[in-house]
Amino acid sequence: MYSSMQKFVEVDVQDVALSGQSTSDESGNNKVTDSGAFASGVAVGDILHDTTDDRMYLVAALDSVNTLSLTPIGATQGNGVGNGKDFIIYSATASSKQLISSSGVVIVENAAADPINSEVNVQYCGKDGIAVKITHEAVAAGSEAMRDAFQDAIEASLIQAWPLVKYEWELPPSKILTINKIP
Repeated sequence: MYSSMQKFVEVDVQDVALSGQSTSDESGNNKVTDSGAFASGVAVGDILHDTTDDRMYLVAALDSVNTLSLTPIGATQGNGVGNGKDFIIYSATASSKQLISSSGVVIVENAAADPINSEVNVQYCGKDGIAVKITHEAVAAGSEAMRDAFQDAIEASLIQAWPLVKYEWELPPSKILTINKIP
C-alpha cells in the first residue's frame, strides 16, 4: 500500500482561563458579572467569548471578584453580557501547541454564517471529506486576514524540504481559541 507523507502547521491555541455563567444583567454596561468567579485566573487582555449570544470581548479591567469591564470586538459587537449567559475566558498569554494537517486541504474559507467573524473552516479531501473549524479572536467585518494567513502557513508547510514535516506558524493575525472537527 502506498500513502502520502503528511505535513502540518503548528499553532498556539490559547488556554482556557475560566468558564462560567453570568449572574447579573450587564447588557449596555460592557461588563460581565459572575459571583466570585474572577478571584484568580483572569487578566486584562484575556478574551471572553459569550457562547450563548456569540459575542467576543477583551477583558479591559478587573473591577472586582464578581465583575469584569469589557471591550467589544468582532464584526457584530455586543454591549455586555446578560444574565444567565454561558461564557469562556481564554488566556491572552498562556497557550498550548497543536498540529493542523496541511496535507489534502481543498479549501480554506471564512465561515459563512459567522456573525462576529471568528471562524475559519478547512475542508480536506473533497466536499465529503473531514472539515475543521478554527475559532479565533473575533475581527472586523469583511476581514479575511486570518484565512489568508492560514492559507500562507499551509503553503509554507508544504514547500518545506523533507524531513521537515511541521511548520511553526508563530504570528497569526488573531489568537486561535479552539480547533474542532465539524460534524
